[in-house]
Amino acid sequence: MRVSRSGWTAWASLAVVVTVAAAGLSGCGVGHLFLWPFVEREGLVHVKGEYDLRADVLLIFPYLGSDIQLEHPGAGLEISNYLFQEIYANLKGRVGGVVNPQQVVRYQQTNLDWQNKSVRDIGREFGADKVLYIEVNRLTLMEEHSANLYRGRLKAHMQVVDVAATGGDGVLYESSLSVVVPKDNPLGTTQISGSRIMAETLSQFAREATWKFYDHDEPGGPRE
Repeated sequence: MRVSRSGWTAWASLAVVVTVAAAGLSGCGVGHLFLWPFVEREGLVHVKGEYDLRADVLLIFPYLGSDIQLEHPGAGLEISNYLFQEIYANLKGRVGGVVNPQQVVRYQQTNLDWQNKSVRDIGREFGADKVLYIEVNRLTLMEEHSANLYRGRLKAHMQVVDVAATGGDGVLYESSLSVVVPKDNPLGTTQISGSRIMAETLSQFAREATWKFYDHDEPGGPRE
């Protein structure tokens, strides 16, 4: 399989596409939602990254169960795109390039036996030296026990895998992550669209997932 590998210069166009899409969404529904995690709620605290992710070529490889894919087709690609945007913005000096997420989707669609392969073997096929493997266990948009309230929930287990490792599974780092959007209260279906909640949930997940790899500020301190 011939897989293109893209450095940051060639990938700048994808960052623009994702950013423009987010900006377009901000024009509908609740206007301040994209700023919601960071304003009028609480102060910021400085948090150390948990793992120093470095790679010449990084493969972002999401796995969504069949039930999630059936309900939210395309979510895997969207998660990868949002992760790319965060990595591009915050880890550019430590990650040389990222495999095109669209090629990953095509690989999963055309290689139905990929789940029988190890993450390291898949990484080798893409010419990557590190794999960010994301296994999504839950992705819902509606508030529990409600048909007219939105609250996005995404729960996933993530691993950084060393493709060149000679022993074991090559896992260098792993962690679980769960996000809820909005965090405090759900929003009514007349206040915001399902597509907007989906976009905000995926982008918040990507933001918090990438936080694990660098020192950053996040909500949590007393409001000044």
